[in-house]
Amino acid sequence: VLVLPVYLHSPIRVGEWADLSPEETFAKIVHWVAPCPVANATGLPAIALPMGFDNNGLPISVQLIGKPEAESTLISLAAQLEAANPWIQHRPAL
Repeated sequence: VLVLPVYLHSPIRVGEWADLSPEETFAKIVHWVAPCPVANATGLPAIALPMGFDNNGLPISVQLIGKPEAESTLISLAAQLEAANPWIQHRPAL
């Protein structure tokens, strides 16, 4: 199983990129989601789950990418990670 971040940037605030040109916005998005296309382009099974929180209490996630037809391995590992690091009750401060 390959473990990668889901995003390379914390969640953006509404309007954070509002003053950027379309080209700058696109470049930021491409960099932000850089780890995700690996699974999409290869067709490998993948799952993303929260594994911690940033300084603002927002979730930071990892993606697990498996070998072809290894969905059961990913689901089992994800369940074990969620049991070891429960996050379901966490809510960011408003």
